[in-house]
Amino acid sequence: MKKLLPIAIVLLFIICLSTITVLISRRSETENTEAYDGVVECDETDVASKIPGRIASVLVEEGQLVKKGQLLAIVETREIDQKLIQARSAQSAIGAQEEKALLGAD
Repeated sequence: MKKLLPIAIVLLFIICLSTITVLISRRSETENTEAYDGVVECDETDVASKIPGRIASVLVEEGQLVKKGQLLAIVETREIDQKLIQARSAQSAIGAQEEKALLGAD
């Protein structure tokens, strides 16, 4: 028991020293920090389309103020429209095959 007392004292000293070091370092970090409330305005932002394609027309001019949700450009959808037509025709062909299969099963 007497041998454990010096070890416990040394461990307690190390823990206290570590705690003091951490508190001092955190205090010096917060002293250099300032917080403000406000609104940040930007002059430029990146704009991206949810669908790929070429821009058919631009509805705003460079430097013009725009609002959130405002339509900025129209994207050509020719390729997407063609793919949609192909998908619908494939769907109707599959529907016809299904109908034939159901009639043949009766």
